[in-house]
Amino acid sequence: MAGDFTGDSGSDLIVRWSDGEVMLYPSVDEMGFHGEVRLHKSEPDYIWKHASAMTVGRFGGDDKVDDLVVRWTDGEVTIYQNTGTVLGSQIIAAAPQAPQAETWKHATGIGSGEYAGNDNWDLIVRWSGGEVTNYADFDGSSTWREHTWFKPNELLTHAVLVTGGDFSDNPYADDTIIRWTDGELSPYLDGNEQGIGTEHPLVVKK
Repeated sequence: MAGDFTGDSGSDLIVRWSDGEVMLYPSVDEMGFHGEVRLHKSEPDYIWKHASAMTVGRFGGDDKVDDLVVRWTDGEVTIYQNTGTVLGSQIIAAAPQAPQAETWKHATGIGSGEYAGNDNWDLIVRWSGGEVTNYADFDGSSTWREHTWFKPNELLTHAVLVTGGDFSDNPYADDTIIRWTDGELSPYLDGNEQGIGTEHPLVVKK
């Protein structure tokens, strides 16, 4: 996951390895990696092996893109706000034993972007049934502004949320890249909390 975790305006990379170790690679650029910082070691609890999906955005912390959202295999949803060279303050948005957690077990992919046009970013969720939901101004509080981008459908079960970001002429991170399981790749530009935006296929199936 890419974000500004070290505060130098460059892009840093967080990697969760298969053994549960979590590493931060600061200021990755065309010259490669420039050191590494361990955010969580794999032993003894191996808890991060259960991180099923992750995304990074600005979810109620400071003005940097440094808030890490994790959906765990038990349905818990956690924000690590203001993550830097250590994991940030933990906010449990969906508790593992709550009825809400049963729903979140079906969150196949999560992403983020600045679709609502406010200070906080939005959390984007693709569910196992193909539904895609925008949670505007997501900060982990009990009040979630939910907007359905796509109703449940077979087509969207083949969509993989690659990333949200700024890929168009406007200065907002309101664009979404989707990779389809047949190999197609499409950016959806200039979305908002009501919809994903206009599709512009980059790679089409032959």
